[in-house]
Amino acid sequence: LPVENPSVSGVGDTFAATFTLALASGGSLVEATHLAVIASYLTVKKEGTASKVTQTEVEAEIDRRVKNRLYPFE
Repeated sequence: LPVENPSVSGVGDTFAATFTLALASGGSLVEATHLAVIASYLTVKKEGTASKVTQTEVEAEIDRRVKNRLYPFE
């Protein structure tokens, strides 16, 4: 997912936390990976290590990508 001027601080933590939470909530490996990738993408777009991604932001990004067929969801 291309991003202009990325800020990579906290991306790994965001991926790990989102992936783990999705699995713990009963999601599949594919679902957890998709959510973690999107949450990480949103984190990269923000500046600083204290940036956080909300559930609303992740849901909006998923809706945008599904509507525009930008990301393959199974």
